[in-house]
Amino acid sequence: MRFRPLFAATLFGSSALLSALFALSCSSSTYPNPVLTFNSGQESDTFNDVDHYVIERVDANSNAKELLNTKKLPKTFDMGNTGTYAFVGTAYDSDGKVVAVGRTLMASPGDILGAEVPMFFARTDRATRPNGSFANALKQNPVAAIYSYNYVWFFDDSSGNNIKTDAYSVAVWEQYSPPTQYSSIACAHVPCALKNVIVMGGVYVLVIGSDWALFIDTIQSLGLEFKLPTELSAWSDITGGRVLPGGDSSALFVGGTRPTNPTKALLGFSKVGNYSYLSTNTARAGAALLYEQDFGIVLVGGSSEGAGVERMAYGSSGLADSFSDVPYPADPVEGAALVMEDKTHLLRVGGKNTDGSKAPTVRIDMGCTQNCAYEPVPALDVELYNAQSYYDIVTGETLVAGENTTGLTQVYRYVSSGFVAIDFPDAQKRINALALELPNHQLAVIGGTDPQDSAASRTALSVVAF
Repeated sequence: MRFRPLFAATLFGSSALLSALFALSCSSSTYPNPVLTFNSGQESDTFNDVDHYVIERVDANSNAKELLNTKKLPKTFDMGNTGTYAFVGTAYDSDGKVVAVGRTLMASPGDILGAEVPMFFARTDRATRPNGSFANALKQNPVAAIYSYNYVWFFDDSSGNNIKTDAYSVAVWEQYSPPTQYSSIACAHVPCALKNVIVMGGVYVLVIGSDWALFIDTIQSLGLEFKLPTELSAWSDITGGRVLPGGDSSALFVGGTRPTNPTKALLGFSKVGNYSYLSTNTARAGAALLYEQDFGIVLVGGSSEGAGVERMAYGSSGLADSFSDVPYPADPVEGAALVMEDKTHLLRVGGKNTDGSKAPTVRIDMGCTQNCAYEPVPALDVELYNAQSYYDIVTGETLVAGENTTGLTQVYRYVSSGFVAIDFPDAQKRINALALELPNHQLAVIGGTDPQDSAASRTALSVVAF
């Protein structure tokens, strides 16, 4: 099959913000400099406790320059017409605590002359809804991914015969309807039984069903069947696992994180869509997963056999070729998350024991070489299931998202003294939603249903600033 370019050809440039604003701006000296506008989306109380705001300009090397320190945000703010920057707005309360943050995507102001660039401020202590919403209903446990470093691209196979798609841009904070040829994608087999979507290099998309996979090259406008890797007996060996982004726009697909059907299978994808097969030493289900530069790939728990901890560490030439057991006892805890405490220690947070009871938080010393033992940390205990941590390298903050026993979405911020719950107002409470880390250093929670009405879909995004 052959596809036309997805969304717009201009999306495949180096600047996602430039791409999103391309149709709204002109690169001519006769147009004024682009300006920032500021908003709190659908919430009326975001700025109620704000004492002052700081607006900064940040270059590609993370060097920040303060441009404005004010008690009141201006209606617009001139972005200039040189350089390439992201713009960051930070709102502080009277005690100097950060309560809300807004951040644009990286762009060259000289390329978007005449444009208005919205800066959406998300709270750090509670979920906040930006303007707009998805056009289509998002079911429980939605399947979505970040496309072109800009769009939350949502896939829905509820019709059984094809996949309907919808998108939302976090560059301009608006819903974006994909072109007709991409609004409905025919499945290779029926029923679709959609399981996972993986984006590589920002523009290559792998859509995976229970027994089929489609690779979409949005640069060449091609859709091709993706053959089952020879190391797998079926796609069901890995489907339902978590997908985490890696460095250089790569992606990691880990089967052992899914809640049932233990597996050893992992697939690593390069930014151009090539894959490599990896295998853990122990088959796992519901394992806790971390994929960060300081630790490499770490899996903990999800099996009553084998070592409790496995690691594929980074070396001078990249990731090692295989996993190594860290000699901790077998750990059957399922649905926990891993949080970086420091450069040596991890916390296993949340999850459940084999009897269904809440698992305690434990500290893991990744430098341990013999007679390793999990160290309970009762002060950091939290009840959270189907959990995953999200670490933001720019802010150094960690958010952990998961569910309670009824499937209600929960998010916690990790601080050294414990885990602080992020508040979800009643209009944003969700059953079985999906958390996605956004390219502007915010965490989005999408989909799910109203806990008071299981038929009512949550179509707006809920966003928390790191």
